[in-house]
Amino acid sequence: MRPARPPITPALVAVSALAAAHVAYTDPTAPRPADPVGADLCAAGKILRFADGPALPLPATEGAGAPASQTDVLHNDLSVTVDPAAGSLTGANTMTIRSLADGLTEVGVRISDQFSLPQVLVDGAAAPWTRLSPTTIRVTLPTPMNTGDVFSLTVAYSGPGVAAGFGSITFGTHAGTPIFSTLSETWYAYTWWPHKDDGQNDNRDKATADIRVTAPDWMTIASNGVLQSETPLAGGLKETHWAATSPMTTYLLSMAGTNYTRFGAVWSHAGGSMPLDFLIYPENDTPTNRNALLQIIPMLDVFSALYGPYPFLNEKYGVYQFNFPGGMEHQTMSGQGSFGQSLSAHELAHQWWGDEVTCADWSNIWLNEGFATYSEALWQEFRPGGSVAGLHAAMAARRPTVFLSSTFIPNPVNPNRIFNTHYTYRKGAWILHMLRHAIGDQAFFDSLAAYRAAHAGGGATTDDFRAAVESVVGEPMDWFFQEWVFEPGAPWYEHAAIERVVGGQRYAEVMIRQASPPTYPIYTMPIDLGVTTDAGLSTVIVRNDAAAEHFLIPLDGPLQSVELDPDSWVLTEDVTAVAFAEGPPKIVAVTPAPGSTAPVIDDVTITFQAPVTISQADVTLTGPGGAAAFSFVYDDAAQTATITPAGTLTPGQWTVTLADTVVSAISGLALDGETNAAPPAGPMGGDGEPGGAAVFTFTIARPADLNGDGVVNGADISFILSAWGPCPIPGPCPEDLNGDGAVNGADITFVLSDWG
Repeated sequence: MRPARPPITPALVAVSALAAAHVAYTDPTAPRPADPVGADLCAAGKILRFADGPALPLPATEGAGAPASQTDVLHNDLSVTVDPAAGSLTGANTMTIRSLADGLTEVGVRISDQFSLPQVLVDGAAAPWTRLSPTTIRVTLPTPMNTGDVFSLTVAYSGPGVAAGFGSITFGTHAGTPIFSTLSETWYAYTWWPHKDDGQNDNRDKATADIRVTAPDWMTIASNGVLQSETPLAGGLKETHWAATSPMTTYLLSMAGTNYTRFGAVWSHAGGSMPLDFLIYPENDTPTNRNALLQIIPMLDVFSALYGPYPFLNEKYGVYQFNFPGGMEHQTMSGQGSFGQSLSAHELAHQWWGDEVTCADWSNIWLNEGFATYSEALWQEFRPGGSVAGLHAAMAARRPTVFLSSTFIPNPVNPNRIFNTHYTYRKGAWILHMLRHAIGDQAFFDSLAAYRAAHAGGGATTDDFRAAVESVVGEPMDWFFQEWVFEPGAPWYEHAAIERVVGGQRYAEVMIRQASPPTYPIYTMPIDLGVTTDAGLSTVIVRNDAAAEHFLIPLDGPLQSVELDPDSWVLTEDVTAVAFAEGPPKIVAVTPAPGSTAPVIDDVTITFQAPVTISQADVTLTGPGGAAAFSFVYDDAAQTATITPAGTLTPGQWTVTLADTVVSAISGLALDGETNAAPPAGPMGGDGEPGGAAVFTFTIARPADLNGDGVVNGADISFILSAWGPCPIPGPCPEDLNGDGAVNGADITFVLSDWG
């Protein structure tokens, strides 16, 4: 019996995660692993920063004025002057917008009411606006716009930057030196720059950007895209201009500035080379940290081989340091608080999964974070010196321990829930790990390629990812995604195995039960069984899709053990070895072989893996003329039923049906007989559960149908011609149809008389 578990509540999960974050990332004496799990750094850091920030309002769940779907922002031209000493911002953003609707009269813009708005312009002319909430204004267009019309909208702003979320805009210090940085995820960009109101839960509108940051001239500025210029200005200031030429969702636009030490590198790839840009604090500029950052070069090689070319080859990839315990995947320029391999791999992988292909909404955030977390494990598998053992060790370190909620987030309004390490990061990674094993490596990576090709430069949902997988494997995959993404929990497996010997052949009968809580689904999963006999170890894959199933596996020697999921490809909450419970009867042998053809069949035998209760009433024999009479004998010792036809069976197809009124003499459970089960749970079929008739067919050949194709025609004459002459002694001589000891014209006449 399992030990009782203490009750776990969502509140307890949130408190424990936050407490762990505070201990791990604020206590300098707390022990840390050499390479902390990147997903945990990311999740705990975000939860910690969110908890430490002020409580600012969430934007409305739909855009102000016209719905977000009625406009497409093509470009953001953001200029901002940062005063680190005052913690204030002054600037303007000019949005180039295309109308996606006829009669568009207004546009929603997010900008916090902490800022004054001295100017709002549409196509260079002043435009009226109304504040709707602390986060949002509505701008009225001077004239209605129709589908395809392009216009500019400029919002100038000035005021103090006040951080929300995970530190959307922060002013702090490192080693006594001022630093400012931004981290807008999820929807907090409005606290430091004006942008289209795209709905609290919609990330699909992406735009290119020019980002001009004016700050003290001793500061080096990190941002997205390619550095265009650094221009000295009066008053000890400097303008730094970055240009992001690849479309980018709102929350990924970023800036940071301090007295960074910059060093670079070049990554050579199949199509040329790309610059790498690293900005770290001078006090942290050590050979160890530089070497850690340079590990990104082989990471780029590995992820490009697995996922396809790096998405922003015409721009760059870089890392800048900021006062954040985890990391943030700002497009082309990730912010990191440390430089461990797992965190660097996590943030780099986001450039494919999160930046180029972005979760369409926060309900589907696992498509960002689960993919990046699994990439940490893939790095351990495919890095120089990596191994499959490294993959499995990494996944073991990323196994969730709380299963109360689904990975999909029905109501994504709480960042603590959105960035929960158990559901979004760890279980998200395990979903991919299990999918890979379920469909195979080739189909898995082909599915990632199909997903990327369909949604690069845009946003995607779980259903979009499922559709990409289905396009590759050619079959529905809702059975997998429904239970793992949209349902809570993970399986609790109970298992046992015994050896059976029938007619000299050994079998392992394996019992698998799902003893999960009633709020969990019944999981459908292919499960590896490690079967060890005296002859060695082999792996057998069974498909478990019911609360209790029995599988029968032929053996090559005496059974030693059966291990459930020996390589841990399936995420489980509990696995327990229990005593074996007798299951349903299974058929292990039938003669004649199902589907075979023979000239004469005297009787049919059916052998079971264990004793059964069976009678003649449980069996039918039908042929071309309908039901046929037969005698019936069951040998309990041999566990074999024999069906003997009352007369000679005429040529044609014959069917033996064994009803599921046959039951186990031990358990009383009904026959597991389905001969069309896919995959079968035994050597002669069955789906692993009680119930289901067994149906077998065989054919009595027509003598003249020499090739057994069911038709007497010219092909059979060819057989006669190839065997022309006296029959060999001893025979056989099947072409001698009239039995005169020779193959000749008389046999051709026999064929012609039976033609058709």
